[in-house]
Amino acid sequence: MKPRRFFALLWRINAVLILVAGILAVVALGFAVVMMLNSTRFQDGDALTQAVFPDENRAATLGAFEVVPGTDVLRARLNVGDRPAFGSGSRYADSTVRNYLFVDPATRNAHWLRPSMEGVFLQSIGLPASGFNEKPPDVRLFVYTLVERDTNGDRQLTEADSKTIAISDPAGKRFRVVVTGADELRDSRLLRSDRLLVLYSAGAKLMAVELNPFDADSSAVETYELPIAQR
Repeated sequence: MKPRRFFALLWRINAVLILVAGILAVVALGFAVVMMLNSTRFQDGDALTQAVFPDENRAATLGAFEVVPGTDVLRARLNVGDRPAFGSGSRYADSTVRNYLFVDPATRNAHWLRPSMEGVFLQSIGLPASGFNEKPPDVRLFVYTLVERDTNGDRQLTEADSKTIAISDPAGKRFRVVVTGADELRDSRLLRSDRLLVLYSAGAKLMAVELNPFDADSSAVETYELPIAQR
């Protein structure tokens, strides 16, 4: 009876060991599959963008192309963010727009809005702007709000920093800075075909800039403060 009990006990121990080994193998296989999927997800679409933004700790992803209304030009955002932690469902964390890629089918050329990848774009407005549920009109120029420097000392480029306001033509060319040190872009609109009005706040002041957006002569820019009536 003793040998039979001994072998029965040994069989039970072996069965438990086999079961534990099987569970560990399944867990290891699942971990390997998840890591492979995450690795594939990180690298998907990165070859093109990492070539122009080679930062190992950041995930650069080119967004979908959209036609600029009134042109044949295509435009896509360059989104850059921290690589997500293992197991997270997001593609990238804290994503920011770092640049715009323009493609011109007529010339078969592509170019970045800004050759430099520095700064963060917060806003891009095509003018003239359309009302709610209206068909977008043909874009005559873009107005951008971006952050170029860490002005509040938090080691980040965010909406809390001072902003730069810039413009470009619909094809992403003739990029031009018109305002620096703004707190917020309040409004931008074409007063007429050759006159752009930009309203922005700087501290307690409401400022205005008027210029011909299609004339590169910086001396033709008018900047003035708008008086606000006291109660």
